[in-house]
Amino acid sequence: MLCELFDLEGFDGTITTGATAGNILGIACAREEVIHKLLGKRPSLTGEGRVRVLCAGAHSSISKACSILGVGRENIISPSGSEHAASFSITCLEKELKRNKRENFGSIVVATFGEVNTGGFTRDIEQVSVLCHRYNAWLHIDAAFGIMARIHPTLHFLSKGLELADSISFDGHKFFNVPYDCGVFLTKDMETLSSVCGNQGAAYLSSGSDGYSPLNISLENSRRFRALPLYASLLSLGKEGYIDLVSRCCNLAMALGTRIKESSEFKLLQEVELNIVLFQVVGFEEETKNERMKDKINGTGKMYVSGTKWLGEGALRIAICNYLTPSNADEEAEYILDILRNASSR
Repeated sequence: MLCELFDLEGFDGTITTGATAGNILGIACAREEVIHKLLGKRPSLTGEGRVRVLCAGAHSSISKACSILGVGRENIISPSGSEHAASFSITCLEKELKRNKRENFGSIVVATFGEVNTGGFTRDIEQVSVLCHRYNAWLHIDAAFGIMARIHPTLHFLSKGLELADSISFDGHKFFNVPYDCGVFLTKDMETLSSVCGNQGAAYLSSGSDGYSPLNISLENSRRFRALPLYASLLSLGKEGYIDLVSRCCNLAMALGTRIKESSEFKLLQEVELNIVLFQVVGFEEETKNERMKDKINGTGKMYVSGTKWLGEGALRIAICNYLTPSNADEEAEYILDILRNASSR
């Protein structure tokens, strides 16, 4: 149902505990396949092979995945373009891919659709895909926030090229509005996923002849029915319901971004691309002051902002993805701006 919703022909996958687990599966499958192409050996069997992960705008869970899997955090390289956090410098990316080939490292490329601070999407994904094919790299796309742009009539262009990925991960607790502990991992290569996660030698866990058992394509053997709330969401909302939800959330984010940009008390740090507003309260850019401002805003009990860092300074982040978001974006944005002003003037 998900592959049909997002028009991802040739993909299959599994329900996970979230995008973090999906990113672990993505890096694991990527290492398996690129080392097999490089050395003719499978790391899941031999433990051999070194890889480097080349990413732009990566979520911290990519670093966590590399740590857990033994790839190593120091083998994460970010050949990103300075003008856009989620995008690669194509020249720098190809330079790193050439270096990996020369030094006998496998290459995993991680793109981002919906960067956590800005909602930004990796640009030039077609060029990135061409380079991945040229250098036998695996392309994984972390689309935790951005997957829904795929079905939206005016935001669809942001997710152009999603189908070029070898694997994709995203969350259910964002735009799908299901509880935590529900994510999705999709891949074009179920055989590699099964090779990495299969319970080899455990005949009683065999999937038989009916395809891939969830026991052999995911991290857990013991797992609850976390697909159920996602299934209910798909049935109750459907494509049109999701388009309406995304429209309301993104319209509010864009309206709020415009008002923050026009104000004298606040500074918009990045143009709003999707549903995330990244800003500073003028005079509170220093990290500890920014944290105090975050606590003051959240202490009103009327709204919630996240504290973050951007280009070495403190920043605030508003991520809008709740199904209760109203449709009167301009009025709601004014109301939010008043809350921010009152909190910052105390």
